[in-house]
Amino acid sequence: MLSLSQQRELVSQANLAPSVHNTQPARWSFAGDKIEILADPSTFLTIGDPSLRDAGLSCGAALEGTVIALKSMGFDVVKTEDRWSETEFRNDLRVSSILTVKAGEVEKDPLVSFITERFTWRGKFEPVSGDVKTSLEAWGQDRSDVYFVDGESEIKYLAKVNDLASLDFFADRLYREELLSFMRLSKKHPKYSTDGLNREAMQMSKLEAFAAGPVLKYPMFEIMHKIKLGGALVSESAKTNSASGVVLFLADATASATEMGQSFYRRWLELTRLGLAAWPMAVIADNPNTNQEISERYGIKDKLLINAWRVGGLPDGAKLAPARVDVDDLIVTNIN
Repeated sequence: MLSLSQQRELVSQANLAPSVHNTQPARWSFAGDKIEILADPSTFLTIGDPSLRDAGLSCGAALEGTVIALKSMGFDVVKTEDRWSETEFRNDLRVSSILTVKAGEVEKDPLVSFITERFTWRGKFEPVSGDVKTSLEAWGQDRSDVYFVDGESEIKYLAKVNDLASLDFFADRLYREELLSFMRLSKKHPKYSTDGLNREAMQMSKLEAFAAGPVLKYPMFEIMHKIKLGGALVSESAKTNSASGVVLFLADATASATEMGQSFYRRWLELTRLGLAAWPMAVIADNPNTNQEISERYGIKDKLLINAWRVGGLPDGAKLAPARVDVDDLIVTNIN
């Protein structure tokens, strides 16, 4: 149904969706009126995401990006099949979802204009205007899957919790090694502009990037941690404390990873539409202890804490070109 040029246009836009460590697990297969979104297991995080929930969430975000892109191209989604929980494979790729589409007059999704504007900002935030803050508060009140936290003391609390949770993960040698395998600390890295976390995306200077590799490797980090310097190495408090607020992302316990990913992407695009930069702090949700502590502190009882964003203003001229896999490597043919 979609021509090759339309397929490439669709995938190029859909793959701008966020993914864990920018691993970009989603792949696309086209056959008639069917579009399959598949997941490449070679991108999965064995240590950082043992349950593969983040991989499923990433594919859910890609699904939402696909739906938004289809509407902008004049195609409607007739049916969506969530297949993530079925652990079904095609050509060694895990089936995430299957779409049935048709051409027609379709109203564009209002969030389509913000897809190319969204990116992760890992630097310090600028203050936002009172109008933006008011809009953010109203946005949070209107949505059942987010909880907005502001106030200097609460942001400082979450900054401290985030640092403690980060240190807990970084103390795990295998976690660090896996993370390092997705860090592109030099422009000489063959995948610097393709996937993973490159130096510019992490807001690292050349000197910081040069030192990061050796410092995070065994046994240097263990030595630094033993002499109580590990926390300083991974701390993000100064940047977190510059945020205008923190948005907790929630989900129903019965929601699938795919559904979580769809909602996660839409909420991030909505934050972008409000004129806000965002930076996920997933570790506070991934760590069971901090997850429970935060949930109890803010009275989150009937939903699960899945992730959180630090949000604030962007410095003038701040813009990052996303590292993305070539579109032709994302389209899978000869599926059986």
